[in-house]
Amino acid sequence: MGTVAPQDSPAYTLVEDFTATLLGFSEAELATTLHAIYVAYDRGWRNIWLECDSMYVVQLLRATNPIIPWRFLARWHRARERL
Repeated sequence: MGTVAPQDSPAYTLVEDFTATLLGFSEAELATTLHAIYVAYDRGWRNIWLECDSMYVVQLLRATNPIIPWRFLARWHRARERL
């Protein structure tokens, strides 16, 4: 068991700050979540626990047919295949 990047790590802060600057905060949370899923899958972790402060992302993950921003659509489908 491991973590992609602890919240108090410089890597986490860098990703959060960088993506939040380019995107809105909800989309930054989505981008970070998708990245975490890819990293976990690449490391062979098949049972993962995602924690997210964004209700937007939580609702997308729980929805049967979520409406995903088009710029994330391909990454979203690849991530869902990995879950």
